[in-house]
Amino acid sequence: MPRIDALALALLVSTALGGTAHAQQLRGDNAPPGLSALERSTGTNAKLDNALLRIKRQAAALTSTGRSATARPASAEPHVTVDIVAKGDVAAVRTQLEALGFETGAVYRNDIGGRLPVSKIDQAAALPGVLTISVPEKRTRAGLVNSQGDSAQRSKALRETGRIRLAAADAAALTAIDGSGLTIGVISDSFDCQAGQAEDIANGDLPARITVVKESSDCLGSGSDEGRAMAQIIHDVAPGASIAFYSPDTLADFARGIKTLALPTDQTDEHGRRGAGARIIVDDLGFFNEPLYQTGLAGAAIDEVVRTHGAAYFTAGGNDANRGRAAYDNNHASFASVAVQRGDGGLRAPLNLGERLLDFDPGSATTLENLPITVRASSTTIIGVYWDQPMTSPNASSSLNLCLGDQRGKPIRAGLCTGRSVIGQPAQLRLNITNPGAAYRGTLRLGLADGPAPARVHLIVLAGGSTIDSHGTDTGTLYGHTLSANAMTLGAADYFRTPYCNSARQTAMLESFSSAGGTPLLFDNDGAALADAAVPRKPDFVAPDGVTTTFFGQSSANAGADEADVADCRTYPDYLSYHFYGTSAAAPHAAAVAALLWQAEPTATVADLYQAMQASSLDMAGAGFDHRSGHGFIQADQALVHLREKLDAASAGQKTP
Repeated sequence: MPRIDALALALLVSTALGGTAHAQQLRGDNAPPGLSALERSTGTNAKLDNALLRIKRQAAALTSTGRSATARPASAEPHVTVDIVAKGDVAAVRTQLEALGFETGAVYRNDIGGRLPVSKIDQAAALPGVLTISVPEKRTRAGLVNSQGDSAQRSKALRETGRIRLAAADAAALTAIDGSGLTIGVISDSFDCQAGQAEDIANGDLPARITVVKESSDCLGSGSDEGRAMAQIIHDVAPGASIAFYSPDTLADFARGIKTLALPTDQTDEHGRRGAGARIIVDDLGFFNEPLYQTGLAGAAIDEVVRTHGAAYFTAGGNDANRGRAAYDNNHASFASVAVQRGDGGLRAPLNLGERLLDFDPGSATTLENLPITVRASSTTIIGVYWDQPMTSPNASSSLNLCLGDQRGKPIRAGLCTGRSVIGQPAQLRLNITNPGAAYRGTLRLGLADGPAPARVHLIVLAGGSTIDSHGTDTGTLYGHTLSANAMTLGAADYFRTPYCNSARQTAMLESFSSAGGTPLLFDNDGAALADAAVPRKPDFVAPDGVTTTFFGQSSANAGADEADVADCRTYPDYLSYHFYGTSAAAPHAAAVAALLWQAEPTATVADLYQAMQASSLDMAGAGFDHRSGHGFIQADQALVHLREKLDAASAGQKTP
């Protein structure tokens, strides 16, 4: 979310934990963790390459959790594309393989290519006429770099093992899952302001099928081409998908862009832009003037495209958590009965003169009117204030004022208050603090200047990396369209700190900056109070970040990643400064997985897709949902298994008389 998180992301190198260095192995360093040299070199394992060994392990894990292939019809059986080198009578070996369910694609000399049921890998390898079985090295794309998150989130495994369910007449056809036939719309700051698109296409890091519906109107000011970096991730995960791009200038334009991307290609929007026909849309933008207790304009547009066009929507949750010290929530707000008087400030006029101060610790016997905050060194900090009144008509009925003072709440210098908000305007304030020097410890004071006292108040450090140091800080930092029930909101986990890339880990590690949920929706987007003010279950799940692009990002936070045991998890020596961190990198990973799932099961609904991705995620913070990691870390291959089980069950139910 570049308009909000660019400064927060600068904290990454100093706050992320360092990776564990591993000694480089000259042989067998891609084998699954925990497999001994003896196990690797004997029995059927000796005939399999490392990719198949990993697939075998995953299949065993699925079976142990009750997701066995035997529980599904043959058409849903996971397959993997392989090359099998045979000896002796090749025709006889082919017959034996086909008896196991192997689907022959081509035979040349003693090489048999085709798709092998994952459950029959060992049986095929046990045939005397089989010498070796391997996953083909050649890919459908030939880019300079591939996202390490593709393997970490198991989407590479899904492409290797999954197949599109075909009609009986086409059962012999081999159809890969790569996102073909689907367009993914991307909304970000810019796409080709730096004129790198053509080179990316030539190198295979982007598809040729790109439509830039609207480029940034401010390439000099905000043209980082983060949208193109997102597109590189999408192309790594779903290389067959087409890409469309839209760069909004305002919040209204953001909503318009969502609708135009989803519009069918034979229609145009009111500005004459042709629709992109995107079945899937992903954004990494957040605007400071989005609401907290409503989903806002962008949220309304998301609702419309999901309902009208059947589009799936993915959004970057944000990078505002700052280890749980970037927000404050008070749902029993209590303001002083007496306003601040002039004599309260000594020789200088006090902060919040004439205003009734909020007690930041209403549950305590003592009053806390000065909330401790540390303003980060060399930063521009933005603090958003929200209260339980709408940001659309009729808007706020109260006037508030947020100030920064010293540790005793005394004035520092002029200009460190928001000024009183206006009744009848949106219920939000933003305090901007520029600190060119060392870190500063001060306090925040919130005064009620006019109108009824709000019952609920929420603060979020929107930018700058400053921290609220006490009292209710580990709370929600998601806001605006990221709270939409019709969008999948993404958290971020470093790809290198996942079980696939680090065998010592049982689950993925959430990035400390990944924004959290936990605040309620109180109003609809027309400003009417909701009868049932529920807390959205956000974020929905977590996807990888920290992955390599060809031009965008920063140095890797993972020491030793260049020598990782798993080859797919290694960094690229020529691109060490281009690691894409943040939920902006996580969201396109998830959107591209949706393309794979939808290509594999085109009859699935948006709700089917969302539910499969949530239910198959790997728990990160105990069993079940939580407001930091949602349902857990995305597992693309298991999402397809779950989706097919649900669709098969529904189909069987419909056929029951």
